[in-house]
Parts: sequence; structure tokens; C-alpha cells
Amino acid sequence: MADDSKPAKVVYSCWTILGIYFVFHTNTLRWLVSLLLVLTPTLWGPRLWFTVLGTSLTEQPLYLGDTVMDAWSQRDSDGRCKTWSEKREAITNSASSASGWYGPGAYLAWLITAYATALSSIWHSKCSQSHPDVDSLDVEMLLTIGYPLVALGDVLLRLIRCQIDPGMTAAVLVLLSTLTIIGPLTRLSWQEDGVELEIDQPSFPQTAKEWTWKTIRFLCHTVVYAILAEPYVDPRILITVYVLLFVSLLYSGVYGEALLDKDPYRQVVYRPRRERVAAFCIVQLIFNVVLFSMSHSIWPKTDASLLDLDQIAGLCLTTATLVYSRREGIISLVKRLKRRRA
Repeated sequence: MADDSKPAKVVYSCWTILGIYFVFHTNTLRWLVSLLLVLTPTLWGPRLWFTVLGTSLTEQPLYLGDTVMDAWSQRDSDGRCKTWSEKREAITNSASSASGWYGPGAYLAWLITAYATALSSIWHSKCSQSHPDVDSLDVEMLLTIGYPLVALGDVLLRLIRCQIDPGMTAAVLVLLSTLTIIGPLTRLSWQEDGVELEIDQPSFPQTAKEWTWKTIRFLCHTVVYAILAEPYVDPRILITVYVLLFVSLLYSGVYGEALLDKDPYRQVVYRPRRERVAAFCIVQLIFNVVLFSMSHSIWPKTDASLLDLDQIAGLCLTTATLVYSRREGIISLVKRLKRRRA
């Protein structure tokens, strides 16, 4: 005789457990990656790394004393291939130019592609789990992450080889630009009215797009954290980037509650997509204004000119490709504008 008190089939969900595991161990993964970075000849500092790690893992930090800390810091400094002053001089050496990969044409071509991808993602909420293409990666998304991935690999190779020149500054600037784009993109492209904001739940990636964006964001943040004390970027630009990211994070969580005349009577609503797109544009405007005021340019400094054939050709080809891929949307927009004028 069958026992009716027992369910015929039980389905268990492990997403919450995996999400909690992911959140609690994200910093552990970041520490491990940072350990690999501080073992490079350029950033050599294992003693300082273990000191900071040990201090952060204890409830009552043990102070080692100025003598011990100075001795350990000196031994770490002696193991580096170049001093801070030598690195500073190397990145300002005009005789050693950065690669044309970071030239104005190549950088602007990537920037236009990244902006188009970000605006489309925010406008259509492509990171929302209900979006039909949330588990697929389109060409524009791959091009957006491809450029910073090359810059990321370039930075890692330079740290290992102790190859410090203006190319290092150019690569780091690409990583910072990537953070100012991907950070707001991931924060402003998941909002969908009617979907509850799970504040207490861990933010565990569950879709292909979310995994991709957050992985790139994690790698860029980790490398930038590791080189905070290095002379490759102006501290004022760095502060601007993280202030903008923090403001974007706060803004992304703004939501309200709409009262309906029928069931479910109450619905969670977020800021309209036009406002979120405007917020993204404001973040980019502020970053580029600050960048221009500091370095008198919005792209990495190289010997390449925007009018060079390889630079201008790549920029024009990218622009033409983006316009062609969106020709139907552009045509429909023009028709709507004509109807309004009529």
C-alpha cells in the first residue's frame, strides 16, 4: 500500500547554497589571484601579502611592530626588478612608445562598440533573466570584452617580464575604462518591472551574460587593486572611477511600488530605461572630462595619430559595421521622427 503522506517526486534547489558559497569565497579567489600577482618580479611582496592577509583574518589583529614591518618591506623591495622611481621614469620615457593597439583609432573603435553594447543592454534589459537572449553571447559583446582581455593579458605579461614602459600605462587605462563601462552596464541592465529586488540573496551569476560580464569585471578589479601603489595611473582618475562605480551601485537599487487595480495589486517598478541610459551617459561624460583634464586626452598616450591609416581605417570600419547592423532600428527611428514632425 502506497504511503500518501510522502510526495511522489521531490526537486531540490541548490542555487541558494551555491550563491552563498560564491559570495563568501569571491574574496578568497581575489586574494589568490593577488598572490600570483605579487609574486611577479615587478610587484614582488609576499611578506607584505601574508601580513595583510593574516591581519584581516583575525578578530584581534596582531601588530608586528615598526621594526619588523620595515625589515619585511625592505626585503620585499629588494626583490623587485625596479624601484618605484625607476618605474615612474620608464613610463614617461618618450623613446619607448606604446603599441598601436592602444592608439586613438583602435581605442575609439572599441569605445564606440562598448558604448553601443552597453546602451543596447540597458535599454532592452538584456541581463534580465526573462530576456530571450540572456544565455547567448552576441558579436558586439565579444568585441567589447575582447579588447580589455588583450590589455589584461598585456599587463600580466609585463608584470612577469618586468617590461615597464608607456605601454603599461596605456593598458591600465583600458582596464579603468572597461570598469567604467561594464560596471554601470551590469548594474543598470537587469531591471525589469514586476521582478522583486532580492536584497538579502547573494548575487550569484545564473546566466551566460551575467557570468561573462562579472568575470571580466572581477579580473579588471583584481589587477587594478594589485597595482594601486604603482605609478601607472593618476590617483585622481582612480578615485573618480570608483566614486562613479559606487554611485552607479546605489542608483541601480532605487525602486518603487506601483498600486494596480487588479491582482497582484502591487508591483515593483524601477527607474525608467531612458533615465538609466541617461545615468550611464553621465557616468561616461564625467569620466572622460576628468580624464581629459588630467592627461589632455581621452585615449591612451601613444605615438600613433588618429589620422594614421591603420587607426582611421579601423575606426571607420567599426562605425560602418555598427551602423549597418542597426540599420533597421535607425530607419524606424527616422520614420517616427518624421511622423512626429508631420
